[in-house]
Amino acid sequence: MERLGHMIHNAVDSGLWAPFLFIRNGTPLLHLFFTDDLILYVKADLAQADVIASILAEYGKYSSHRSVGNGRAIDILRDVWVPSLGPLSRFSLDPALASRNLTFANLTTVDGNWDVMSLFALFDTQAIPHILSIKCPSLEDGNDQSRNLWLQILPGALLRPFFECDLQQWLSCNLTTTILNPQSSLPWNLVFASLTWQIWKRRNDLIFQNPDLLNDATIVRRSLAWVKHYSDCVARGTGSASGSQSEPLERVVSCLDWVILNVDGAVPMPMSNGSIGGLFRNCGGDWIMGFAKAVGHVNSLQAELWALFEGLSLAWKQGFEKVLVRSDSKQAVDFVNSPSADSSVLSLVRAIHRLRR
Repeated sequence: MERLGHMIHNAVDSGLWAPFLFIRNGTPLLHLFFTDDLILYVKADLAQADVIASILAEYGKYSSHRSVGNGRAIDILRDVWVPSLGPLSRFSLDPALASRNLTFANLTTVDGNWDVMSLFALFDTQAIPHILSIKCPSLEDGNDQSRNLWLQILPGALLRPFFECDLQQWLSCNLTTTILNPQSSLPWNLVFASLTWQIWKRRNDLIFQNPDLLNDATIVRRSLAWVKHYSDCVARGTGSASGSQSEPLERVVSCLDWVILNVDGAVPMPMSNGSIGGLFRNCGGDWIMGFAKAVGHVNSLQAELWALFEGLSLAWKQGFEKVLVRSDSKQAVDFVNSPSADSSVLSLVRAIHRLRR
């Protein structure tokens, strides 16, 4: 429930969730959590219903403590697969449902998430949070998704050792091999590095942003595109490719006396004491200075915004006039780069906007 509360507060902070107010400008009421039930308070309209549905779907996906595998051996209404509820037939809203051949395909979306709207249509509302606490069943044969992705692109010579060696050997072998990828004729070590990053990035997107996940074919295509781009850049840098050569970014920035600022924020658990840090370098990578600071009780987005604010504040105090800022939080960057940043509902975004003038 703590995770669900964190998701709701994030939705309020980002302006998605319109909470209930007893009086104008009063303290908002968001939710009431009980041992085995909950009450959510939002503005009564369809847009807010969609927000609730998306948050509950995400909560069900990431708060999972129990799995039902692919679900094919389970009788949804009669078997006890939600331990805290017993048979779901007791919570069915439609008596005729017992005669239907209800499967998990009827309760999940095409991208593998719980279909929250279908759950609300079929079962009593008190059962929904308990169902969402179960890991959404995989309708595939149970094979590891990443393994299937690797099998699509692995050179035959690496197939057996790829899945049998330990982590250190796995990284060392794949990053040093000169075998060409059969699909693209690109060096396998570069394809491996790019694909590993894309898989990791998709996993992070799944956990933190809940987007429409990229399928395996798109991941492979994007990875190969990055490798080709890198290879082309290397070729241009050595003069072995036709076309005009462009100055490396570091050289251009160095000539213009830019300073590079890397910032980051961290929160060990939802809505807890966070900390931020950053470092300044010249374009040769040489250390100039750094900072670290505790920022109190915040969520992850607030921590990232605090890191940007403190970094830029320190930059101006030190007299750095040209600063290239790097952050790993797309959400924070999108907020501060928004055309409406000067009127954002988030005070930190407005403060960062003023610093950037």
